[in-house]
Amino acid sequence: MRWMRTVDMVVVVLWDVERETGWYALPKRQVDDWRGVISGQRYVSLSFAESSLEALPPLTTDLLTPRTAARLAWESRINHFCNLVLCSALVADEKGPDPTKGAKARRLTLILQEFLGLLDIIEPSGSEPGEIVVTAGWRARALEIYDALLAGDLIGDMPTDPPAQLVAVAEQVIAERLRAIDVMLHIPRAPLGHAAYALAFALGLGRYLDRTARPRLSSAESGMPHT
Repeated sequence: MRWMRTVDMVVVVLWDVERETGWYALPKRQVDDWRGVISGQRYVSLSFAESSLEALPPLTTDLLTPRTAARLAWESRINHFCNLVLCSALVADEKGPDPTKGAKARRLTLILQEFLGLLDIIEPSGSEPGEIVVTAGWRARALEIYDALLAGDLIGDMPTDPPAQLVAVAEQVIAERLRAIDVMLHIPRAPLGHAAYALAFALGLGRYLDRTARPRLSSAESGMPHT
């Protein structure tokens, strides 16, 4: 049962060599590992069933196709990112006159930079860690979202203070990028907030903006904050 409690995603594949078709199962979605620890049970059964590719999540089992394999890979990357963000909070900060340069802040900065780069929202700048450049396409899309927010065209409860609005814009950008990869992908709220906060500053949006003024989305102000 040890492999069931690992933080890494475990995928079990049942392959039909005659049909050249496979099905996958995620044990964590089927088996209660703590029940096995308490009862001493050493063996578990997994269910493999052919289901529609359009089925809504959470999927317990499904056909193993290039599409589902890609989704599983992205789910694993996102889970890894969330675990890194969680672990970064446990890193002891270095004592010094400037708390923003502590080990915890630097670690989180690098984690966020790596994740946004993985999503192709930012591009390598070749400069020091923490200095990033947002791709031109996503800078333009962020500006469109911000204009829609100011015009009242976005649906839902949006924040009224400009700094919070700018983080909300960044959240929309990240969400759109994930939907473009696969509509079933999502990030838990807390890690998403960290990534959106960093992206807002990387876009040059991390300052008070008057509602009557159009924001300048420039990569010149691309320093990622030490959150």
